[in-house]
Amino acid sequence: MNTAEAQAEIKAATAEGRTANLFAANLEDTDLKGANLNGLKLVAANLKGANLKGAKLKCANLTGADLEGANLTGANFTGADLKGANLKGVNLAGANFTGANLAGANLTGAIIAPGWIATAQKQGAQRDH
Repeated sequence: MNTAEAQAEIKAATAEGRTANLFAANLEDTDLKGANLNGLKLVAANLKGANLKGAKLKCANLTGADLEGANLTGANFTGADLKGANLKGVNLAGANFTGANLAGANLTGAIIAPGWIATAQKQGAQRDH
């Protein structure tokens, strides 16, 4: 699924009152700044380099998603499932991961607020130094 198809699916799902399913969507380098993506199914989605600054992803399913190099500054991932997600080199400054599942997530080289890594590791995230 490319960016245009993903946007069409989000619009249709919103109009129909259902959750959009963006399985394996290619959203690489897409500007989603401030977007409301709450509850979306983004399993195995390609979000490399995407701008998700301030985006709302509460309870979104990002299992196995690739967010390498994405800007997640101030994004809200409360209750989101990021199991096995690639967060390599992402900017997590001010992001909220309360209750998020980070089991097996890769945080190598991520920009993380002091003290946050201990919480992420308790949730199963992995980080090489």
